Amino acid sequence: MSAKGKKGGAAKNKNNNNKKPNPNTNNNEKKQQNEKKNEKTNNAVEKKDNQNKNNNNINDNNNNNNAEGGANNERREKQKKQKPKKLQTQLTVQRNLTIRPIVLSGHERPVTQTKFNNDSDLLFTASKDGTVSVWYTDNGERLGSYQGKGAVSSIDITTDSELLLMGATDEVNLWRVSNGDLLYTWKIPGRIVSVELNYGNNQFLVGFNVGTAQNPRIYVYNLSHTQPGLQPKQTAQEIILKVEGSLSKCAWGYMNENIISVTSKGGLYVHDLNGNLVREPIHDHTRNINNIAFSHDRLYFLTCSDDNTARLYNAKTFTLLRTYETHYPVLSGAFSKDLDHIITSGGLPADVTTTSGGDLGQFATRFFSLMDEGELASIRAHFGPVNSVAFSPNGKIFSSGGEEGVARLYHLPEDYFKGALEEAAEVDLAAELALQL
Repeated sequence: MSAKGKKGGAAKNKNNNNKKPNPNTNNNEKKQQNEKKNEKTNNAVEKKDNQNKNNNNINDNNNNNNAEGGANNERREKQKKQKPKKLQTQLTVQRNLTIRPIVLSGHERPVTQTKFNNDSDLLFTASKDGTVSVWYTDNGERLGSYQGKGAVSSIDITTDSELLLMGATDEVNLWRVSNGDLLYTWKIPGRIVSVELNYGNNQFLVGFNVGTAQNPRIYVYNLSHTQPGLQPKQTAQEIILKVEGSLSKCAWGYMNENIISVTSKGGLYVHDLNGNLVREPIHDHTRNINNIAFSHDRLYFLTCSDDNTARLYNAKTFTLLRTYETHYPVLSGAFSKDLDHIITSGGLPADVTTTSGGDLGQFATRFFSLMDEGELASIRAHFGPVNSVAFSPNGKIFSSGGEEGVARLYHLPEDYFKGALEEAAEVDLAAELALQL
């Protein structure tokens, strides 16, 4: 969200009447000063009222700042439960905020994942067209691409940005980021759904499904950095998952202590590295869980489901902490590094939307308050399901990747970090920021 105008924040109101009153001023002078102040106040109110009248989507009642505290709290509670209003133009909230993305058009098929490197200066986008593209985050310039065997479902990058892991159909490819050399390939006996490096980058996992008659599996491989072209072919560990449904995603748990798996039946499973369940399966979701997203310190994680919810868990105790409700399937989520915000994305499948004439508002990236569970804002930018969202490690950028094959980069302005979204909620304005394309 950048403040209105190219270079700076919203215009600041300058008040030149901050001088302390002179105790020797006579009553007539005081009266004249008060009349001038009242005139300025009335002009400011009239100016604000005129601005609000130009926005047909904001209820005039929202301009009543004299409402009692109890009534304001009641309206905010209703706002959490109700679907936010849809605005056709940019919304003015305390400051004039707009979100102007850098559009990344380099794929011929849906974008399946967007991921930043550890320095936040590169963005990697994976696609069903069999490629991974890499872009500069400051200007959206495309550096190049890496060609896989088939549709790319999952990627990860080492913390030094030297190596790229690509899970494409039934192969895991290891690339050198700087020159695009393919260093090594692991053959996998199934359809890959996840690849992820562990904390320390000396191992990585591969989650995959082996048809309908066999249980899903996770392979754990050792990763050599000194001789990346000579990797061990044998798995360090093989885990056969005894789960209900097919494997949707899997990820390393806190400090590599376990592996978390989510399934098409809405189950969440936690295994140790020997393949043993360390706790009873969790079935808080009622439908397919599409994704897992971890906070930057990996103390919390978010599950994103077709049951129109995202759920927040403690990564050590696996206690359910919060539930974020939307009106559409949630395909992806991410944590803000600096603020107590999460973002989610999703939407109905393209074929369902085409036949039912679905609302384009479902293809929004939504901001939620981490603690209060309330939706703060949303951005409509894609024209199909938004398959992936990600926050940069430095917390200043976020990305989205859509079914239409386009990814977007959003540089967050200073006003975002000053609590602009919370201020908008406090004055009870509609909680949707429309993107001006």
